[in-house]
Amino acid sequence: VSEPGLIQQANLTAAALLSVARGALVGKLFSQFICREDQELYYRHRQQLFGSKQPQAYDLRLLKPDGTIVWAHLAATVAPDAGGEPVGRVTLSDISGRKQAEEAVRDGEVLLRAITDTARDAVVMINPQGLITYWNPAAEELFGYPKPEALGQNLHQLLAPARYHAAHRAGFASFIRSGQGGAVNRTLGLEACHRDGHEIPVEMSLSAFLQQDGWHAAAILRDITARQRAEAELQETNRRLAEATAHAHDLASRAESATAAKGEFLANMSHEIRTPLNGVIGMTGLLLDTPLDPEQRRYAEAVRSSGEALLGLINDILDFSKIEAGKLDLETLDFELLSLLDDLTAALAVRAHEKGLELLCGVDPAVPTRLRGDPGRLRQILNNLAGNAVKFTSAGEVAIRASLIEEAGSDVLLRFAVRDTGIGIPADKLGLIFGKFTQVDASITRQYGGSGLGLAISKQLAELMGGQIGVESVEGQGSEFWFTVRLSRQAGEAPAADRPAADLRGVRALLVDDSATARELLTTRLAAWGLRPVAVPDGPSALQALAQALAQHDPFRLALIDLEMPGMDGETLGRALRADPRLADTRMVLLTSLGRHGDTRRFQELGFAAHATKPLRHEELRAMLSLVLKERHEATPAPMVTRHTAPETVNRFADRQARILVAEDNIVNQLVVLGMLKKMGLSADAVANGAEALKALESVPYDLVLMDIQMPEMGGIEATRRLRQPESAVLNPRIPVIALTANAMQGDREHYLAVGMNDHVAKPVSRQALAEALERWLPPTAAADPRDQVGAHVEP
Repeated sequence: VSEPGLIQQANLTAAALLSVARGALVGKLFSQFICREDQELYYRHRQQLFGSKQPQAYDLRLLKPDGTIVWAHLAATVAPDAGGEPVGRVTLSDISGRKQAEEAVRDGEVLLRAITDTARDAVVMINPQGLITYWNPAAEELFGYPKPEALGQNLHQLLAPARYHAAHRAGFASFIRSGQGGAVNRTLGLEACHRDGHEIPVEMSLSAFLQQDGWHAAAILRDITARQRAEAELQETNRRLAEATAHAHDLASRAESATAAKGEFLANMSHEIRTPLNGVIGMTGLLLDTPLDPEQRRYAEAVRSSGEALLGLINDILDFSKIEAGKLDLETLDFELLSLLDDLTAALAVRAHEKGLELLCGVDPAVPTRLRGDPGRLRQILNNLAGNAVKFTSAGEVAIRASLIEEAGSDVLLRFAVRDTGIGIPADKLGLIFGKFTQVDASITRQYGGSGLGLAISKQLAELMGGQIGVESVEGQGSEFWFTVRLSRQAGEAPAADRPAADLRGVRALLVDDSATARELLTTRLAAWGLRPVAVPDGPSALQALAQALAQHDPFRLALIDLEMPGMDGETLGRALRADPRLADTRMVLLTSLGRHGDTRRFQELGFAAHATKPLRHEELRAMLSLVLKERHEATPAPMVTRHTAPETVNRFADRQARILVAEDNIVNQLVVLGMLKKMGLSADAVANGAEALKALESVPYDLVLMDIQMPEMGGIEATRRLRQPESAVLNPRIPVIALTANAMQGDREHYLAVGMNDHVAKPVSRQALAEALERWLPPTAAADPRDQVGAHVEP
């Protein structure tokens, strides 16, 4: 570099450092590559270089053409060139990394000082001689020494009571020696002196770290006066707590005895209430199966209805008690969703029909139907919501819908909604509707009964099943209750259904119904089966659609017609269709509410090929439509297709010459169970206790035992234990035993299975529950020799 500062030569390293081509550097002022902030520094050193001829060395910042700044160390000497002119020789070294490290250290020191200066604990640093080199504001406040007074003082001499000086000096020396191999940390409890002389209990955390001049130490000191006071108070509290705990153990022991007594009382009360209820409901059911005049039938129906209402109340109270105690467990069983919904709507159909309501049920095609979960609790929620909908609706309809919200692998989240056109719920009551013992109308003049537990139980059951529950309602217009539950798909593929008698795919079907909801649900169902449905709201629209289909040469092969429609009802529309010879190939199916005796013959005379009763069961309707289409091609007229001819209706026990033993001490309950079995085509004998049951099983080859639990002389549990023993004299120790019990408390079923029973049917015994249990455990055919059948039954 010349004295004016022009670059005369540059090597490749300098060019790379400045990011300028080597040739482009020559002739340029070196100062143009120096940051403005360092220009004065550069000119001063250049003047000294060429004036005193003394070498110069300093750090400065270089500025690249792209604006990038680079820290460099500049070393310069001056010597004459070939012509005798002084020339500066400059060496540049990139020191950006070093400068960044120095800056990081400075930033760290600033940050550390900011942290320690604002810390609530005293922070003190000492050098290898034990002298204080740092003293933060918290140390000033804790010990009373200002920073200038504390710095340079020996930490132990300043703070430790005199009686500890020697021990502290020895301890500090040991601490420093222990840190020779690396940093160490210790926490000590000490006494420290305030400037005014009073002692302060402190906790000191001490750390050693190595500097150039040796091992230093950093101490964090905290006043633990409040802690020691709290510890003393805690010790006193613990002493008192120990005394209280001993007293509580005594009270808990008494409470446990009281709880056991209460549980036993609830179980006994459940048994004592359910036992007569079983007789009331069961005998009334058998009575209703006999010829009765209208007045007698009305009285009997009232008795059964009242008994079922009382049973519902008892079940609600027991479920509520289990939930409150956290002892209600969910089962995990395989079940068919469509069958569950069909059974539910069939059970509600009579009540809906009596009030003139249309009861509808629809399942979105995306919803899987073969599921795993707790079908009993799912049905309980649906029955609560749908039963309330029927109760609080005087005209219109009640619709149940099932839809798929999400699925992940085998897990699915389903949404069920029950919508009605009933009285609705006031807006200010919606927030209370799921509360315990809460009713919208709690006055003594309220029109509708109920305990106020059904919705509270439904909410807790939905949450136990991984879902939620809610309601939307407009007073005077109706309500929609909804809930979600998490279930699982059953493992494996769904079994292939039996192919219908006629293929429904592609069949064009006309649906005539004045209910928009009914049209929507049934259209979705028909489309899922592969039909091509068209829905219209009334008779004139149906005639127009039929004529248009003929004109398009795509006639309707099926016409599903609702009976009760305003204006042109289903009968009138059916006559109009039969009067038109062009529609002779259209098969008509009449959709009605619960029918009356003689309706089937009258509907057949009107030209209807089938008669389906609402609510429509999925598989029954599909089978009926298949049979209707098949019979169109047969030469001889077929009888009218109904729900009785579509599915298999022969009693499933009629071909089983099975013998059943009923062990029941209550005469009325004996008659109920024997009557139910007789209706199913089964033969049964009755005994009054477990001892009589064992004697009967030793001499008669029975195929199944229905065993009551609580009986005099010998109960069902002890009888089951004895007949399962290898040395038992009964003909078949493995005979299926089904418990009949009025106990309905948590763990009852598990207890019965543990002692060797195969299944459990709760009282009051329903015909459906009994039939399902018999289907599971009754052998397909009677045993010719019971000893040949040992091992044929499922092990207990």
